[in-house]
Amino acid sequence: AHTVGYYRKTDGSPAVKLGNVSRPRLSPDGKSVVAIDESRDELAILPVGPGEPRRLRLQGYTVVFVEWLPNTQGVVFLANEAGHGLRLYALDLSGGAPRAITPEGVVASIPVVSPDGKYAVAVNASGQVMLCPVAGGDLVICKGIEIGERPYAWNTDGTFLYVMSRGSLPAKVHRVNWKTGQRELWKEVAPPDAAGVPDISAPVITPDGLSYAYSYRQTLSQLHLVEGLK
Repeated sequence: AHTVGYYRKTDGSPAVKLGNVSRPRLSPDGKSVVAIDESRDELAILPVGPGEPRRLRLQGYTVVFVEWLPNTQGVVFLANEAGHGLRLYALDLSGGAPRAITPEGVVASIPVVSPDGKYAVAVNASGQVMLCPVAGGDLVICKGIEIGERPYAWNTDGTFLYVMSRGSLPAKVHRVNWKTGQRELWKEVAPPDAAGVPDISAPVITPDGLSYAYSYRQTLSQLHLVEGLK
């Protein structure tokens, strides 16, 4: 079985097949998609219009997730390097080797990058949300984010993070000022029909906070009563 990536505009036009790749991420300028090759040791840079695709071999790495830096000149990715634990790396697309930006054991399920490209979000072994400088430096513990909450988006100027804990409905999304610890409930999110839905998946929130999207899995069953069996 193969995982196939597609690109589709919201105007109703047909989806365009990108290839056998996973975790595709659209670039901030909307011109390219970065995705993980099915071998998981290679990144694919795929144009959504005219242009030639690029392949970046990461021999010795097993890539889990990848995200663009805002300038589209680099990416941050989560991976296992041979002989090392899972951690975050930064990669300049113009050349050079990946550079670890977190110690082993400090990882992120989704490496959410700040609007200015200075920080990627990580989580330490204690469940604390931290910011790791993409250029290198000390990690910063985010204030106001509770253990178990995960960040899913930044606001436009990078002042706030949108965070959520999974496992309950409605899902409560808070907006947290990571410097001061100030937090406020932004939205309670649940599908119209919540029967058989344990929680929602990672929400996608626009930087202006005016729109959001999410997915969920619904499992329904029927209970039958049979009488008169011998």
